[in-house]
Amino acid sequence: MEPIELTQNVIQSMDIGKVFKDSQRDINSISFSDDCSLLITSADDDSVNIYNVQRGTRDKLLYNKEYGVENVHFTHHNNAFLCSTKKGNEHLVKYWSSYDNRIIHNFRGHGDDITSIDMSPKNDMFISTSKDKLLLLWELRSRRALGRLDYKEASAGGMCTFDPSGAIFALVYPVVTQNVTKNYIKLIDANNYADGAFSTWEVECPEIKGIQFSEDGQYLLAYTVENMILLLDALDGQKKHIFKDFQNENGKVMACFSPDSKYITTGDEKNNSIVFFDVNTYEKVHELRGHPKTPTCLAWSREHALLTSGCQNLLFWVPDQSRIRQ
Repeated sequence: MEPIELTQNVIQSMDIGKVFKDSQRDINSISFSDDCSLLITSADDDSVNIYNVQRGTRDKLLYNKEYGVENVHFTHHNNAFLCSTKKGNEHLVKYWSSYDNRIIHNFRGHGDDITSIDMSPKNDMFISTSKDKLLLLWELRSRRALGRLDYKEASAGGMCTFDPSGAIFALVYPVVTQNVTKNYIKLIDANNYADGAFSTWEVECPEIKGIQFSEDGQYLLAYTVENMILLLDALDGQKKHIFKDFQNENGKVMACFSPDSKYITTGDEKNNSIVFFDVNTYEKVHELRGHPKTPTCLAWSREHALLTSGCQNLLFWVPDQSRIRQ
């Protein structure tokens, strides 16, 4: 697969390139390696699968039966990844070597289920949030958290993400007062995290379940527990648009930017499909069907014209060159 510009014609030509049926239960997270040569998934059957993107094959199957796995994320090394535990009372972030199936270290510090993990794109720092209403900042070589941000006023566990430069990270959490949900998005300087948030935005909408910066740094995407995806200005938090033309009644569907920042992609419960919205025109431009259940996990390769999506099955979507209109 070679890099290709994601024009609307290319998006509308995409079709299933590969179907994997390796998981016995639903996939709960997906992550590409830095060079996009590998893809890793975690699933509710306690499995971790690693796929070779170029060959379109599964390379490794790992299990963590005792603790379960979710929030899987490659480190900057193709043979190591992070994940959080899904079962038990320890609430660990596991630093796992896939080369020899060895746990390098268990990061302890959270007191409840971990809701998100994100790795800095520039160094070995990573962040995590939890239902204990703490954001913890870590470094792979340090056994203790470097910093913490307490958000005890939250009504749920919160989510976190780094921006593409790695210079800042964002935390979002909801606060429900008299049946009104307000979400607070806090921006923190990664090099001055002890100072706390340098900017806080207040967004009144259903609970935000995930956030992502666009690769060009212009926008912040926030997807909610209902049929609503917010497109925010990454500089001041102003709403640019609200996307609603999809179905997310169960509140489990995620959304993400395409690598060129031109499209927003999300799952749709209505037809177990994937829909694409144009960031500039706000129009729905395409829909992909092929999943037996609603695809809740999505990830784009930054190096190839490749979209991956997971329900219980994992699908690779690639452009069909014969269908691209000239």
